[in-house]
Parts: sequence; C-alpha cells; structure tokens
Amino acid sequence: MTELHISTPNKGLPLGTKAPMIDADDIDGENVNLTKLLKKHNGVLLDLFRGSWWIHCRKHLTYLNENLSTLKEHNIKLIAIAIDLPDKLIKMKYKNNFKIQFITDRAGRISKAYNVFLDRKSAVHDGLQISHAIPSKFLINREGTIVWQYIGAKTDRPSIELIVDAIEKYL
Repeated sequence: MTELHISTPNKGLPLGTKAPMIDADDIDGENVNLTKLLKKHNGVLLDLFRGSWWIHCRKHLTYLNENLSTLKEHNIKLIAIAIDLPDKLIKMKYKNNFKIQFITDRAGRISKAYNVFLDRKSAVHDGLQISHAIPSKFLINREGTIVWQYIGAKTDRPSIELIVDAIEKYL
C-alpha cells in the first residue's frame, strides 16, 4: 500500500492512519487548518523538526525552501512545525527568507499526536536540556490519510527526489 522510512524505531503513525487534525495559527498569525488545506491542495507535507537551533534542521529547511517550486508544481502544501518560541521561528524565517509556513508547537501537542515527540530531553539549547520532535515528514493525501512518512534521526533527512517520488506514487 505505502512505504515508510524509520530511523527511530517505534515512532510515527501506521501508514493508512487518518492524520491528526491541525488547527493552529502560524507564526505570522494566519490560521492553518489541515482540513481546509487538503481541500485546496493535492496533499500536505508536514515537516516536524527539532528547532531553529539545530543546524541540520536549518540546512534541511533551506534545502526545502530552495525546492519549494517543485512541491508547488505538484500542488503540495508544506507546513513546518517545531517546539521553538514564535520569536525564534520568526527570526529564522525572515533571516533566511524562507517562504515556508511555520507553526510553533510549544507543548509538543502536534508532535505527540504524530508520535514523534522525544521527551527524554536529549538536546541542549541555551544551556537547557529540551524535549523536541524527531525530524519527521508526513505526506497526507486529500482524504486526510497518511500515505508516506520519513522518520529521521539527528542528521537523517529525505531528498527532494525521494519526497517527489512519494508524491507521484501515493497522491
């Protein structure tokens, strides 16, 4: 039916699962509602990442931003989600001229719903140990079903070719 990549065992949701609802404001105050997005797009790609402080996340966001036109050609909406404070994400977004829509998930509600919240405080940021999401991608079809996922690790991220392959196979 579908395929997945999991570097972190026992994380993510079973493929074919109805995606947990997202209804939150992004860092610019715009509402992000998964149901509404799926009516306008062929699919949604969720990027749950550790935070603006993690270099590998920033590099991958830069990479995704550079390839945003490829996602748009397939009518895929990209939403990036992290536990960061809104001002940290705003600073990162505008410093890097990202055209990606960002949601701050301070309590980890979204990453917990997608089963990629790492609650063992494995990262250190500003001298504090923090919990965060495991770097993950979820491709959700128009029916709201998770059809592909990529659960990474500290430096493990999918290429745009792999993402496009999943889009073309499953949407």
